[in-house]
Amino acid sequence: MATIHRHYGAWRVQIRRQGHKAISKTFELKGDADMWARETERSVQLGRIAPQINESNETLGDILKRYSREITPTKKSHTTEQYRIGALLRHAVSQRPLSNLKSVDMARFRDERLEVVSSATVRKELQLISHAITIATREWGIRLFENPCKSIRRPVEGSSRERRLDEYELAKLLEAAKISQNQYLAPVMEFAVETGMRRGELLSLRKDNVDLVWPAPDQWSSFYERARTV
Repeated sequence: MATIHRHYGAWRVQIRRQGHKAISKTFELKGDADMWARETERSVQLGRIAPQINESNETLGDILKRYSREITPTKKSHTTEQYRIGALLRHAVSQRPLSNLKSVDMARFRDERLEVVSSATVRKELQLISHAITIATREWGIRLFENPCKSIRRPVEGSSRERRLDEYELAKLLEAAKISQNQYLAPVMEFAVETGMRRGELLSLRKDNVDLVWPAPDQWSSFYERARTV
């Protein structure tokens, strides 16, 4: 039998059935809690699921660390994702045991992060956590009744910004770059400002990609025609 009650500002569903362990899940909206309770009770009655509560002592942080070792290195953006995982491991939610990780925890994590970083960053963090949990349940033998990231609202994407550095900001930035131990930092930054190229494009640029021979004025028309067809 399912019971629904308020729990720390959310709606908590508990389903108890003789011969099975209790199932519980927390929702922000009562309508979602009612729907889940009906669907889950029906699935139990039909024998579609065998309700279990994960009894593993592993935390979300343990899963993220393994994901960082085994999954992240296979991605093109692995460097950025490593930094993102590092930020997640510093948050208190990473210390939560998977057996007690609920949607209300992820909703609280979302709201706390939105006070610090952009909505786009929070969306990426939630997507990363969700995928790590999915991999853990499908491939690493971690038993979870549900993925708590899939029950919460994702932050609305903010409006994009288009802004260039003004002359003063650029001068100060280059001034700081020129005293860096990395002698290439300042010229790379100037090149990035002039071309609008992203970091990945800059770092993948090779000598063969650059035509260092500038055409004579009488050859400009043919030069631009060739460039336009590339």
